Amino acid sequence: MPHQQWVRVQRELAAPRQWILDGDLGPYDLPMPRLERADTVFVLDYSLLRCGWQSLRRGRQRLDYWIWVLGYRRRSLPIVVNEISSIALGAEVHVFRTPREARRFLGQLPATADSKKADR
Repeated sequence: MPHQQWVRVQRELAAPRQWILDGDLGPYDLPMPRLERADTVFVLDYSLLRCGWQSLRRGRQRLDYWIWVLGYRRRSLPIVVNEISSIALGAEVHVFRTPREARRFLGQLPATADSKKADR
């Protein structure tokens, strides 16, 4: 989709009061519309081994994908961190290095009314 249309789509997705969006689509990502409105940002900084294993479990990938995965922590992650620090100025930022850290953090969050209804 054309760049300006993608900007509009991202802004529309981040317009409601509450939303959850994931990101880093490599060179196709456009984090600014999300980061401008984010109050909380989660960075999953998992190891290359874990990311590679999870990618293999999902199925076959093209070579350009594997090149991106191999270079992510060296090339893309510093850009992502810089964008977070320069765009999401008031956001609470959490960096998780393992799924266990993420689960532990999420397990400490208070249950919302909606999640209590879902548990019934």
